[in-house]
Amino acid sequence: MRYKKTHLAGCVILNNKGEILLLHRNTSIRKQWETPGGKLEKGENHRIAAKREIKEEIGTKIDIIKKLGKKDFIENEYLMTYTWYLAKIISGKLNIMEKDKFDEMKYFNWNELKKIKHKLSLNTKNLLEAYLAGEIKI
Repeated sequence: MRYKKTHLAGCVILNNKGEILLLHRNTSIRKQWETPGGKLEKGENHRIAAKREIKEEIGTKIDIIKKLGKKDFIENEYLMTYTWYLAKIISGKLNIMEKDKFDEMKYFNWNELKKIKHKLSLNTKNLLEAYLAGEIKI
């Protein structure tokens, strides 16, 4: 089967306890916890897309600290390549901006993520597995 290809980018944002910020998508199609981020728009690079998506989804401006890595996954006939960045909030107050898509935002520690793995998006599962395997360093 030939898959359509798409590129996505998003951010790992940690609080002062080292917990990761996730959004809860609650739509008729998906109910899952996921990292803030999304698809690249025409002409965008991954870093610009990650910054734009953060602003659109949680209403804050960020500084990207470093690229953490990337991983492919298949969903709905798409081969998706997701690039993760470590970022810190530099201005704005955390707020769910797309209330039609997301109903909750919460920080989780990595052990909590292992316990709710079945409730994570494919991308966030990949991030968790890469972190636990030592493939990404935060």
